[in-house]
Amino acid sequence: MYNKTIVCVYAQDLLCSLHSAYLATPTNLKIHHYLIFLRSFYFLEHVSYMALVGSFSFNSFLFGVLSCTGTAFLAICLWIQVNKENKKFKDLAPKRAFADFVLSNLVFHLVIMNFFDRCPSPILNVVFMSCKNVV
Repeated sequence: MYNKTIVCVYAQDLLCSLHSAYLATPTNLKIHHYLIFLRSFYFLEHVSYMALVGSFSFNSFLFGVLSCTGTAFLAICLWIQVNKENKKFKDLAPKRAFADFVLSNLVFHLVIMNFFDRCPSPILNVVFMSCKNVV
């Protein structure tokens, strides 16, 4: 059996070191962490809704899950590029990394909307359907 006081000391040391490392993290990286947390939370929200309600709107479920997963992945890529401690991307400007993030998000979501042939927003759905009729 483990001694409870030793485990508590180790846990307290771990929490203190995590807190001090978080306080030393720059604000822009904290924003990236928050974005990744939100996308992960939305992913869990979609999965739990699907588990509780059922598979009525499976296309919407796939659209939401793929959107959350892809955006979180692209946010992690942005975080890696913007992080000052990463030596591979030290010559890459943060504005360039953010522009890559925005462009890749735009292309990613347009591909998802084209794949599912509908949009989550009714207004965008009308716009895309009217564009398909013209072409």
